[in-house]
Amino acid sequence: ICNMDFVQLTKYNIALGGGEGASEKRVGDLPEMCFLASYTYTMLFHGYGFGIDRKLTSTGKVEYEGVKLKIGWPLGAMLYEINTLPWIYDDQKQSA
Repeated sequence: ICNMDFVQLTKYNIALGGGEGASEKRVGDLPEMCFLASYTYTMLFHGYGFGIDRKLTSTGKVEYEGVKLKIGWPLGAMLYEINTLPWIYDDQKQSA
């Protein structure tokens, strides 16, 4: 994404719009895609310790009892709550 010019990025964005759960971003948001991709990678890999080859599925809405609900706020709240738990780092597991 970060190596694409605006025309390539627009074509890529249009191609993303065809799948279930995918939506075209507004044209004004396209210049931010590189930043958002970099930020997401950095948070997941360096911040939360996800493996580089770990597969994740992302969505903006879930269906519950026939109603599609946005999940942005609950997901953010969940991540906040997880980070407030009293985690203990066990270095011995890393060296095994």
